[in-house]
Amino acid sequence: MAALRTALHRRLSRPFPLTLGPLRWASSSFKASELTIERSGVIRPKPDPSTLVFGKQFSDHMLTINWSEKGGWEPPQIKPFQNLSLHPASSALHYSIELFEGMKAFRGVDNHIRLFRPMLNMQRMFRSAERSCLPLFDKAEMLECIRKLVELDQEWVPYSTDASLYIRPTFIGTEVRRVP
Repeated sequence: MAALRTALHRRLSRPFPLTLGPLRWASSSFKASELTIERSGVIRPKPDPSTLVFGKQFSDHMLTINWSEKGGWEPPQIKPFQNLSLHPASSALHYSIELFEGMKAFRGVDNHIRLFRPMLNMQRMFRSAERSCLPLFDKAEMLECIRKLVELDQEWVPYSTDASLYIRPTFIGTEVRRVP
């Protein structure tokens, strides 16, 4: 009896994991080299940098990268800015399975566009995805996709030392859990 109590005590005194750990799927990351670009047919006028209001103006294009449990990551796409379509039972709406990052693109006095600490943002986004049990991705590949988006929409980076283009990588769970 004492041996059973000791064995149970050892087993029950171990810390209980609060997550299932880094449970991951077999899919590999997407590749920036597979990125497709659909240019917007309508190029909107750029606002005066002195009139910019945070979160009110949007560039002409957006980057999307879809993932499914069955197929893994799909090739990334840059396409015209548009609304997202979500099923009413999407996990982001019911369980808050989502995350976001934020970074800025500045135009230097030499007219070169620079992202502020982009790899730190990607590392933080990766850690958040891991903690949220969202699919993992290659940070350098994601950064290259973002760089290509900024390059395409470079005229949205203000010609100003007082303003920047705010980039908001967002990761949302759109899956719907269906009972078989």
